[in-house]
This record gives sequence, C-alpha cells and structure tokens, in this order.
Amino acid sequence: MASEHEKLVRDMAAATERVKGMDLFYQTGRPFFAPGYGELRVMRQWNSHTPSVENVDGGGYFLWWNEKGTVVDPGYSFVRLFRKARYRLSDIDMIAVTHDHSDHCHSLVPMISLFRQYTKRLKDRKISPKKRWELVASHGVVHQMSTILQNLSSPLNDSDERDLVFWETLAPPRNVGRLRTSVKTRSTARPTATPENDDIAERYRYRLGALDTYHSEYFHESENTAMGFRFDLLDPIGAFDARKASVKSIVLAGDTGINPDMNSRKCAWLARQYRGAHLLSLHVGSMEGMKQKRLKEHLGFNGVVGVLNFLKNDPCLECVVLTEWGYEFSPLYCKKRPLPGAAGDFSARTRFAYCLVEELRAKGCRKYYVPIQGVPRDGGTVPVIPADKDLRFRLPDLSVGSRVPNRWIPLADLQIREPSDDIEYL
Repeated sequence: MASEHEKLVRDMAAATERVKGMDLFYQTGRPFFAPGYGELRVMRQWNSHTPSVENVDGGGYFLWWNEKGTVVDPGYSFVRLFRKARYRLSDIDMIAVTHDHSDHCHSLVPMISLFRQYTKRLKDRKISPKKRWELVASHGVVHQMSTILQNLSSPLNDSDERDLVFWETLAPPRNVGRLRTSVKTRSTARPTATPENDDIAERYRYRLGALDTYHSEYFHESENTAMGFRFDLLDPIGAFDARKASVKSIVLAGDTGINPDMNSRKCAWLARQYRGAHLLSLHVGSMEGMKQKRLKEHLGFNGVVGVLNFLKNDPCLECVVLTEWGYEFSPLYCKKRPLPGAAGDFSARTRFAYCLVEELRAKGCRKYYVPIQGVPRDGGTVPVIPADKDLRFRLPDLSVGSRVPNRWIPLADLQIREPSDDIEYL
C-alpha cells in the first residue's frame, strides 16, 4: 500500500505535467489565423504607471500579416491580454519597442523568459523547426536590456540557443540595425529600399520605418531617441517584389509631444511623417488645462488637433485611432456624461474625441467624425475612434472586429457605445 508521501509524489507529477503541458499558449504547428488574413489589435487601455498600482490593464499592439506576428510596445499586462485573446507564443516573430518607459516595455523581460521556456519545450520534445524572434528597439531599451541582450548573443551560449533566439536592434538617430532614418534632418522617415530593409520586407511582407518623436527616455540622455513606427504592408500573395506599392500603411506614432524649438508650424515636422497612412494611431496622454497650450511629451488635445488639421487634405487617411489614455480619463475619476444626439452616457475618452472633431470643424476642417450612434457625421469621411483594449482591425480592408465572433464591421458602418466602463464597437 502506497504511503501518503508516494501518493503526493504521484499526484504532483501528474499536476506538473498538466501545468507544463503544451496548451494553446505553447502550441506549435498551423498558424492560429487563416492564410491571407491580417489583423491589427490595439491592446492598450491605460498608460503610465497606473496598471502597476491599480487593478487595470496596460497593454500594447499586435500586428499579424503574412502569417507573421509583430508585438509593439508590450507594456503592463500585455502577456495576459495576449493570451486572453487566444494568441500563441508561436504567433510572435518580432517585438518592436518605441522607448524604455515601463508602460511600453514592462512585459519585454517576461516575454524573453517565456521564449526561452518555449524553446526548451521544443527541444525537449524534439519539435522542429526552431523558432527565432527579432527585436527592434530604441537606444534606451538597448541600454536598459544590455545585460540580457549581451547574454543572448554571447559566444558562451551554445549554437542551438543562439539559433533559437536571434535579436536585431534599431536605435535612431545612429542608423544602427536594419533601418535607415534621420532625426537631425527631420526626414519623413518613410521606409527606404535598402538591402537590410528588403530582408525584413521579404520575410514579413511589410516595410518598416522608424518615425521621429519628441519624447525622452530614462536610460538615454537625448530627447530624440524614442520613436514611432510605420508599417507599409505589401501584398502577401505571390512572389516578393520590394518595388511594389503597399496595400495599406499603418502608423503607430508612439509617445510624442510637439517640439517647442521648431518653427511656428510646430505640428508640421511631426505630421508630415504620417502622410500616406491609411490608419493613424495617435497617443493622447492627458488633457491640457484651459490656459495650457501644450503637454511636454504627449500630444494632448491641442497636439492631436494640430496633427489632424495638418492631414485634412491627405486622401489616403481612412481611420484615426486615439489611444494611450491617462487613468484620469477613466469613468472611475471622470464622470460619464451624455453627448448631444446620442443615447446613453459616455466616458471622457469618447467625449475627448467628440470635442476634438468639434474643434476641427470650428477651424473649417470637416473631414473627421466620431462614429457615435445618433451623432450626425455632417459630411465627415474619416472616423476618429477612441480605443479600448479590444479594438481590432482586419487587414487590409480595416473592418473593425465585433464582439460577435467572426463578424467584421466596415468602417462606414461602425458605431460605438459605452453601456459599461469599456467601449464597445458595433
């Protein structure tokens, strides 16, 4: 008869196998997404340090294109949100980080740990092919992660381990890595046809560009080392041709303020980088006071107005996403109120977008509207969408994912509501 100790050992062995089993998060094989399908998921809710001290979510972005996945700015709670969305570690091929603030890179070290555990499981189970991840990062992230990055590329690692985890870094303005951009010349920073970038374009079927920002980093003294990203998506069907025009351009502008040292049109140097984008994601940060002209390192209300007004004649722009909300926009701190013509009450995020469009119309720009049920568009053609953590776009047509499984809503038919503290897309 087995002793209690032997029973416990057997039970724990079985439990350990279940816990460490190849569940959905660790599975390999057929991609989670159907062939030819693309998606951009905005898994960002609240910015700054709030998710580290409150029971709320931070997040990041996830881009799926050409059966490859790119994580952008994995901040607080990104791994949990990623798994909740039923994505898998094998869906990730690249991580791109705009700067070293914790709400943009907090989950980077845990993800590296998961990658190492994942590759160990593949090795233990003799599963091939081996998995490789790539990292694109700012100067500050490289400095912050220097010990880990040096260890991953160390010749002391065995060759199998180096093959499993392979890192590339980009750190403007020094033109290090695969991409070419210039902060000093304030170039448009569109992706350039270099052999290095063609290598990314062939494997990922997008051209990747680094965008200028005005945002400081903790681990680097310059205010110009943070960056945004531009993804020019190429046709995933057929033979690769780097000279082909993109089928869609996505700009994730990253955290940035308006540089006070530039000329009188302070938004121009920033907004000209966004020309030609079909989807533009802007980071709000917070809201200026009545007598405050600008925020130091975020766009705020006036910065977003300036950027969108500059782009009013851009024929490519199809959608604007507002994200990177300070927790002061939460209904917990800022009361929900009704909007003219709309049913129900709305949080400060939606009210921000509404007031933004009204301000632009007062300036003579009628290009934009907020897709709130009951609120007239008045000729607006480009929706301004306040983002919550469940906002997702199908690529390349930019239809918006509904809460109903497998239902996608054309941008022209999109409506938003807020029956709870979260924004719903209908």
